Amino acid sequence: MRVYPDGARHLIGFDAFVVEVEPTLFAKLTPDRLAVIDAAVPAAPVVPMPERDPDEIPQPAARRDGLKGRALGMLRSLRPGRG
Repeated sequence: MRVYPDGARHLIGFDAFVVEVEPTLFAKLTPDRLAVIDAAVPAAPVVPMPERDPDEIPQPAARRDGLKGRALGMLRSLRPGRG
């Protein structure tokens, strides 16, 4: 698991599948919840990473304001091929 100072955790499985946990994208991803992830991973595979450039840290997409924007987003999510 790669551990970043900004709170990000990148877990890499034996099959090379990567799960990126980015606290900046999820408000409910608190330090207590990150601690659960940390406790579940043995110390040996933990790799402390250097601080990331602020431009490299994912940020939530800007929300469209108003009912029209929300309705368009819902309609787009109903397109075939979007799980």
